[in-house]
Amino acid sequence: MNGEKLKTAIKSAGYNQEEFAKAVKTNRAVVSKWINGQTPSTNSLKKISKVLNIPISYFLSENKSADVSSAADINSKVDLIMEKNKTMDEKMKRYEAENNLLKKEIEIFRNEIKSLKENFGRIKK
Repeated sequence: MNGEKLKTAIKSAGYNQEEFAKAVKTNRAVVSKWINGQTPSTNSLKKISKVLNIPISYFLSENKSADVSSAADINSKVDLIMEKNKTMDEKMKRYEAENNLLKKEIEIFRNEIKSLKENFGRIKK
C-alpha cells in the first residue's frame, strides 16, 4: 500500500483521517496504519476505492509520478463519456420513433396517391 498516495487522496477528497475512517467504516487508527504502509484487506481496498473514486491499482502502485488528480481526471472523463452515451441513446430512441412515424405517414400518402390515381382513371373513362 502506498501510504503517501492514500494520504494525498484523502486530503484531496476533503476528508481528515477521522472522517475518512467513518466513510470506509473503520477507525482512525486503522487508517493511520494504512497511511504508514500496511496493506488493507481486499474488502477495505474496495471501500477506499469507492469512497475516493480512485482505482485500487493507484494505491498499490509504487509509481511516485502518478498523482491522484490524474486518476480523478480519468474517472471524471469516464463519467462524462457515460453521460454522453446515455444522451446519445436517448436521442437515438427519439430518432427511431420519429423515423417510424415518418414511415407511417409516407405509407398513408402513397395510399392516398394510389387512390387518387384510381379515381382519376375512372373519371377519365
